[in-house]
This record gives sequence, C-alpha cells and structure tokens, in this order.
Amino acid sequence: MLFIDNRAVEKVLTMADTLSVIEDGHKELARGELAGRPRVDVYTETRRPDSFHRWGTMEGSSKHLQRFAIRMKSDVVSWPVRHGIKVEDKYCVQPGLYCGLIMLFSTENGEPLAIINDGYLQHLRVGALYGLGVKYLARKDASVVGMLGSGGMARSHLLAFAAVRKIKKVKVFSPNREHRESYARDMEEALDVDVVCCASAEEAAQNVDILATCTNSKESTIYARMLEPGMHLTQVSGEFAADVYPKL
Repeated sequence: MLFIDNRAVEKVLTMADTLSVIEDGHKELARGELAGRPRVDVYTETRRPDSFHRWGTMEGSSKHLQRFAIRMKSDVVSWPVRHGIKVEDKYCVQPGLYCGLIMLFSTENGEPLAIINDGYLQHLRVGALYGLGVKYLARKDASVVGMLGSGGMARSHLLAFAAVRKIKKVKVFSPNREHRESYARDMEEALDVDVVCCASAEEAAQNVDILATCTNSKESTIYARMLEPGMHLTQVSGEFAADVYPKL
C-alpha cells in the first residue's frame, strides 16, 4: 500500500486533470454508477470550553474506476469573532497544521491501495467543482471575478475559473489586508491576470461576471444588494444571505 503525501500530490495533480475527473464523476453519478455518502461530523467536547474535536468522514465508490475512497478529517474547531465577524477556526495538533486523509481501496478484490494526504487535493477538488459550475452556467464571455477570501480555497477556485474561462481581471477582498495583498501578488504571477485589492466586499462585487465567496465566515458575506444581472455566484459553506435566494 502506498502513502502519498501532499508534496507528491502537488507534483502530479493539475487543475485540468481535476476538472476532468470531477466532470466524469458527475456523469457517472447521473447514470447511477457512482455511490456515495454525504459528510458526517462527530463532535466531542475538549477540556477547553470554547473548542470541540470534530471527526468528519465522507465516502464514495466508482463503478468505472473500480475504486472506493473514504476521506477522514480530525480537527479541533472553535468559532471566535474576528474583524467583527464570527468565523470558524480549525487545526490539528497546533494552529497551522491540519489532518485530512483519504484511504483508497480496489472494489475488484478489496485491496487497500493507498493512504493520501488530502490538503492539496482537497483544495483542487472543491475549486474544480465550482469551476465546473462556471463552465456550464456562467456567461461564455465572463472575464472578471470578484473574490471574497484569500486563502487556499480562494486560490484553487480562481485556478479553476481560469481553466474554463478567459479571466482578465480579479477583484479581491479579505478583512486581512496583508492576506489579500499576498493573494493578489501570487495569483497575478500564477495566472498573468490583473488582481486588484479592494477595501470592502461590496467594492469587490461591483461590475464582475463571477462573484465567489471562499471564506471561513459563519455569517453572510454576499447579500442581494450586491447582485447584478447575469452574475454567476459560488459559495463554499453557506455564505449567501437569505435575501440572495429569491434572486437566483
């Protein structure tokens, strides 16, 4: 059985490959040839009153690939208030470290094939899922992105958008000025596009074709007042305000 760490995954896995696999998987799901179970989280109290341990798993089996995978996560989670907004913090062992593992099995003979770190893979997988939405649902001439958030998900989402549309400009907002400026530098270099730092979410949402929210906020980040005709929206974890849904 192989152990495949994040560095090995990063060397071989591309956004183009991830998009292709995600699209094939959805077609297989539509044909009834892919089975899966949604994520289930188990919370346990810790000795700290503001933190819980969260064990999460999700799994799926592909008839075409003859593979079964289960993803497992071990996090210590808390919900502090930063910049006046309630957010979700998580780590494993210590802040800045995370634990996500995928166990891969053959469904032909049941053989355990690999244990894979899911840090890099997970960011690409989620980004590709929303990139697939842009491919089929966004306007063909969509070229300007408004990005709320500047972490790993914001980076993989933009990579996915740029793989399916000719992105020319990005407007990014994060409450942390240093983070959004770092994001702008990195994504300009990675994609050769113009990335502009914005002072507010409302500014980042103005005159964009795709508006994406990729934050750890437990409060709404996109409101109906920010929407414009023809705008394509994406969210990672329920960041749309209630007044957005009647507009969709």
